[in-house]
Amino acid sequence: MTPLRDIAALGDRAVVLTVGNFDGVHLGHRAVLGALRGRAAAARAATLVVTFDPHPLEVLEGRRGFLVNSREDRRSLLAAEGVDHLLEVPFDAGLGRLPPEEFLRRFLAAPGLAGVVVGHDFSFGSGGRGGAGLLSSFFRGTPVSVERVPPLLVGGAAPSSTAVRGRLAAGDVEGAAALLGRPHFLGGRVARGRGRGRRIGLPTANVRPDGAVMLPSRGVYATRTLLGGEPLDSVTNVGVNPTFGEGGATGVETHVLDFDRDVRGEAARVEFLSRLRDERRFPSAAELAAQVRRDVERRRSL
Repeated sequence: MTPLRDIAALGDRAVVLTVGNFDGVHLGHRAVLGALRGRAAAARAATLVVTFDPHPLEVLEGRRGFLVNSREDRRSLLAAEGVDHLLEVPFDAGLGRLPPEEFLRRFLAAPGLAGVVVGHDFSFGSGGRGGAGLLSSFFRGTPVSVERVPPLLVGGAAPSSTAVRGRLAAGDVEGAAALLGRPHFLGGRVARGRGRGRRIGLPTANVRPDGAVMLPSRGVYATRTLLGGEPLDSVTNVGVNPTFGEGGATGVETHVLDFDRDVRGEAARVEFLSRLRDERRFPSAAELAAQVRRDVERRRSL
C-alpha cells in the first residue's frame, strides 16, 4: 500500500476510491472495501482509500482514548484488505466547516478517477450535510460511477465503529469480535512493571498500548498474545491492581501461559477472546494468586 501526501500524486492513473474514517476496519468497512476492489478490477484501476487524521471526533468534540485501532494498525488492516493507495487527510476545524460541494472538489475530484464506492451511511462536509445523493449528482454526466454499498447485517444490525465501542465499553469482547470479524486487539511495547506477578509465581508482561486506543472495560480476559509473531495463550487483566491499592491509570497486564522469557522492550499484540470475570480487590496477594491460577485453568480449557 502506497501512502499519499496528496491525491494529485497519482497523476492520471485510473483509480476507484472510497472515503471514511475506517476506525476498526469492521465487517461493514470490509464490505465497502470488497466492493471497491471489485469495481477497481472491472475498471482496471487501482484502489484508493481517503481517510482522516486525527479522527474528526478528536477535533470537533475533543474526545480522547476512543479509537478502535491506532493509526498504524488501521494502515495494516487496510493493506491486508488489498488497498493500493492510502491518503490520510489532516483534519482540522477548518476542514470540519467545509461545505459538501467544496469537499467533493477538493478531495474526490482526481484526474484519473474512474469510480467512487461508499457505505450506506456515508456523509461528508460541514455537519455531515452531504450524502450519496449529492455525490451522485456531482458526478452525473461524467465517466465516474458511484456505488452505494447496502448495509451488511450482523445479528440484525449493521456493524459500526460506535457499536464496536459500545461492546468494548461493556466488556463484551466476543460481541465486538462478531462486528469486527476478528478479535479486538491492542498493540504496544512491554514496559518494566513492579515485578509483583513474578514474586507470586505468575509473571506478567505490562503492555503499553497507544493512548488514543480504547481499552475494554476493566476485568480479566482470555486472550492470545503475539510476541515475535508467535501466538501464545494468555490471561490479561485490564485495570488498576486494586489488591495492591495502586489506583491511577488503567493498565494492561498479560500473563502468558507456560512462558517465562524476559520480553521487556519487545512489541506485543494482545487479542481479546472472551471475558473471564470482573476485576476485584482480594484480601491478600496469596488469594489473588489463587484466583489467577483458576483463571489460567479456565483459559486452558477454552
